[in-house]
Amino acid sequence: MLKSLKFVKGAVAKDGFIPALTHFRIAHGTVRGFNGQMGLYSPIPTDLDCSPNAKQFVRALDACKETVVLHLKNGRLAVQSGAFKAMIDCDNPENFPDVSPGGRFFNLPPSFYNLLVQLEPFIGDDPNRPWSHGILLAAQSMFATNNIVAIEGWHGLGLTEKVNLPVTAIREMIRIDEAPYRMQIEPHRVSFHWPDGRWLTTQVIENTWPDVAVMLDKLTGQPQEAIPDALWPALGQLLGVCDAKGACWFLGDKIATGNDPEDAGASVDVMGIPTSGVFNARQLGKLKGVAKTASFSSYPAPVGFFGSNCRGALMGMKIT
Repeated sequence: MLKSLKFVKGAVAKDGFIPALTHFRIAHGTVRGFNGQMGLYSPIPTDLDCSPNAKQFVRALDACKETVVLHLKNGRLAVQSGAFKAMIDCDNPENFPDVSPGGRFFNLPPSFYNLLVQLEPFIGDDPNRPWSHGILLAAQSMFATNNIVAIEGWHGLGLTEKVNLPVTAIREMIRIDEAPYRMQIEPHRVSFHWPDGRWLTTQVIENTWPDVAVMLDKLTGQPQEAIPDALWPALGQLLGVCDAKGACWFLGDKIATGNDPEDAGASVDVMGIPTSGVFNARQLGKLKGVAKTASFSSYPAPVGFFGSNCRGALMGMKIT
């Protein structure tokens, strides 16, 4: 029961006084939460009917280490786990909305979830680009961009419409750490299902994406070279001494924090690096385990890269 109860804790509004957004609903052998955008649902072995305060309930669940026992007492939900006990305030169950999945089903291979995890670090947070605050699900692939890296991963589902999946739902699925096996798409909403009856449903981001695939197509002809394995540990060493801009210079046989490391700054020897190019070290580091080849020699133009199931572009830094 504890695992099922903790499953829904992500659907809690951070602030607000609307009971539907700040309480869970336990009824008919299920527990669900809804924060105004995202809803979570899980079966649980109980016949209770109540709406406990979500924040109080989550804090109590986080304190539980053993089997959880629930019962109602004087209008409150009593939570007991071993020697631990807590009394949780409850609201009128009628205040909780009926938010349920709908739409067309698509079966998901485990690789779909793995792609979401792989693309999540590249989701943008620029308030001027709200469309980039998620992953775009298109017919055969998915996209993410943070305005420095744009990446496309291939899922091959043959979706009939585009869905901009918000970062909150993606990170909630990563917290759950289990691959869903089905997806449901309806206008303005997408849902994910697990074999044991659990589901997550979320509103989608309505803002329209630019056509990133066209931009990536233009980079397809760039000559690709294998990325030296030694680049990644060297980059890790350099990160701690980069300046605030995080600039990383490629100098042929080394990477450095400036164009003349013999005079100032720091460097790490790496064979097989192009003789020119300046990149954001933190963004470049995100390509570890993702990109296998890249066209670093294309700098200062965008650098195309390819992985086993993806392609993308890395923007270099302009140094004046």
